[in-house]
Parts: sequence; structure tokens; C-alpha cells
Amino acid sequence: GEQRDRPRGREPLRGRGGLCEHQANNVIDHVGVNLYAAAGVFASTTSHSNISRNEIRYSTRWGIAVRSEEATRSASRHNVIDRNKIQHTALATSDMGAISVIAFEVPPDANTSITNNCVRDAVGWATESDGSIKSPYNSRGLYLDNYASGYTVSGNVFRDAATTGAFIHWGVNNTITNNVFYNNSNLGESSNGQFSYAHTVSAMNISAANIFSRNVIAYFNLSYAAASWSSAAVGCPSWGECSDKHTFDEFDANLYYMEGADEEAWGNLADVTPVGAWSTWRDEMEYDLTSIYADPDFEDGSLCVKESSPARTQLDFEPLDEVACEC
Repeated sequence: GEQRDRPRGREPLRGRGGLCEHQANNVIDHVGVNLYAAAGVFASTTSHSNISRNEIRYSTRWGIAVRSEEATRSASRHNVIDRNKIQHTALATSDMGAISVIAFEVPPDANTSITNNCVRDAVGWATESDGSIKSPYNSRGLYLDNYASGYTVSGNVFRDAATTGAFIHWGVNNTITNNVFYNNSNLGESSNGQFSYAHTVSAMNISAANIFSRNVIAYFNLSYAAASWSSAAVGCPSWGECSDKHTFDEFDANLYYMEGADEEAWGNLADVTPVGAWSTWRDEMEYDLTSIYADPDFEDGSLCVKESSPARTQLDFEPLDEVACEC
């Protein structure tokens, strides 16, 4: 049943080396009072675990963090992260994801699903050398970190993250489909697109065989506010390489919309994609060839997509679970 403990200063739920863990139906808030590097649910080298229907809020770092151990090459696999509500993370740290998974070079596919979650308000907080505070800063809704591979990400809402809604960091065989990305990456100098990725080629690893399709990407036009704020729909970090079109087997059938901008003005923005204007993205990368620019037609007061939405009538976008879209 639902647990109403609010563990201020207590240890979060943790799993390590576990099989068949089930961490569900908890309300967890004010995480990290005593230790900033904390998560509402933290799991290391765990497999066949189900992390579902938790409400996690006000965390100094992660909402949910699942990691594999590089030293022993012990991978977390066959897990489910489903129907969680995660909000207000990275309140005292940065360079993270509200949902964060981390792997190692040439990992096995995780065969893990991240589905039907509401992820919002990943803030990010850091200090400068002079002691001044920088926030919001360097935070993501979902971070597929350090070669994380073999994830299915579907039916989620990622909204109001400082840097990007979701980020693939050198991964392989990740499928991101049927999600809503809403108003991410408009919150400061670390802005990096509603969705972002970085490609790598090494003797052991190449980013490839990812899929990004049937997603709704909608955001406000705040590019006028400061030169450092991004108008990117799809972004690439300053240290990343994003011009290799083999990173994705499929990048298509998405709906894009910037509030208050017509399609021509939006498509001509210099930073709308990692390679520049929309026409360059399509011609050189051969991505988003059947994607559309249109108002997503959300239900009033939510991010649930109406049956009449072009995403559903033209792109076969499937309706979201209320846990995710009433976010």
C-alpha cells in the first residue's frame, strides 16, 4: 500500500546487486538533506527490478538513479521504471538527470524500459570559483549516460528541465518514442535543446542504431531573452559530435512546435538542430523527413494529446497515461 513517510535526512530507498526488487507506491520527498549525492530511489548492479508508481520530489540530485559498475563490468539489466512522478530535482547539484542511468564502454544492452513517467523541473545548481551561485544549470530530465544502451523510453513527459529533456550520451540501441518534450532548455546558459545527443567513435564503441520517433516537441520561444538561451529543438553539447547521421537508424515522424513562431521562422533558426537550419538537418542528415510542424493540441490544463491532434491523426502518436500527461 501507499507509504506516506517523508524521509527528511533519512537514507533513500536503495538496491545493490539485487534480483526481483520491487520499489513501488512510495511518496519520497526532501531527499539529500544530509548527503547531496542522493536519489529518491538508488539502485546499483540490479536486475529484474521494478521501480514504479513512486512520487519523488525535492531532491538535491536524482529522482531515480540506476547504475552499472565499470570496475567489475556488472550491468544493471531487465529493469522497469514506470509511472513515477518526479519533480524538483538537482536542487543542490548539477550534471545529472532526474532519471539517470549510467553504464560503461561496450556494455550489454540493458533491455530496460522507462515508461509513462512524469518528469519535470530538473533545476541544477552549482557554484562559481568566486562563490556565486549558478542556477538553473546543467540538468536533464533523462540522462542515458556513459554508453547506456538498450533502453526503451516511451509514453513519458519530460518538461521544464534546464538543459534538455533527454540526453543520449554515446549510447547504442536506444529507442525513444511516443513521448512529450515540453519547454525544456529555455532556462539558462546550459540550454541544449528539447532533446539532445552526443556521438562517439572509438576502437571499441560507436554510437549507432538509436531511434527517435513519434515524439511531440513543444516549447516557448525565449531566444529573445538572452543570446545564450537556446532555440534548439534538437541539441548537441558544446563538447559533443552530432554530425554523424549513423547515430540513429530512425529519426522521423515527430511533431515540433514553438509557441508564437510560424514554421518558416522556426525552421530558419540557426540553432534549431545540431547542424543548423531545418533544411540542412533534413538534407544532410536525412532526419525528420516526414515529421511535421504543428500545434500539438494539448488538453486544457495538461499535456495529454487530444484525439484531434495532428500527432495522433498524422503520426500515429498514442495517447499517454494520465500519470504522465497530467504532469
